[in-house]
Amino acid sequence: MHREILDFFKATKENHPELFTGVKVIEAGSLIINGSVRPYFSEDCEYYGVDAKDGKGVDWWGVFHEWEEKADDYFDVAVSTEVLEHDPFWRMTLNHMIRKVKPEGALIITTAGPARHPHGVKYYEDAKDPTIQRAEYHPWGPLADYYFAPPPEMILWELLRLTSFKEIEYSAMRDGQDLCFICKGMYDLKPNYYGRGQIALLKKYNRTKIEGNEKKY
Repeated sequence: MHREILDFFKATKENHPELFTGVKVIEAGSLIINGSVRPYFSEDCEYYGVDAKDGKGVDWWGVFHEWEEKADDYFDVAVSTEVLEHDPFWRMTLNHMIRKVKPEGALIITTAGPARHPHGVKYYEDAKDPTIQRAEYHPWGPLADYYFAPPPEMILWELLRLTSFKEIEYSAMRDGQDLCFICKGMYDLKPNYYGRGQIALLKKYNRTKIEGNEKKY
């Protein structure tokens, strides 16, 4: 986890302190690699970390959408940092995060944007076409040979296809290499069609563009 993401969480805590104190938190992709966001949450939080690989910071290991130790609508906040690009089941992961969070709850998500070079995977050039690179293996993800950084519009579409939020903040850092989402006030609509209306409004006012920093809905 690089410095910019930790700085994003520091700023998020300053702007939304209620999401970091006395809440129940589930983290999708909690294995500690070069840092963790868990210390940003106060000690009185109930915190569960799930990852595809066992290790430091992991309370349960396996694919996230199969985690059922807590009931739906149990958590106040769901977190995922720098994981979706490594997760072949990222749509199911988002779905499961929404299921596990209470109505009026929040999601905090960061992920690599399409502008960032693939990482966490070894690549080799195709012998017939050197412009083609193939993933050789993935040491942390739930499925070897996988890497895909979904663009922000795809992530928003998936989130709003499943539910709706009273407030969404989106920022793109490092020229679109890092995508950050704060989704608050989730409606208890799973699935719903109102989210499609939200996306239409965002597109109408060009609010899904990733140019520059600190773009907010």
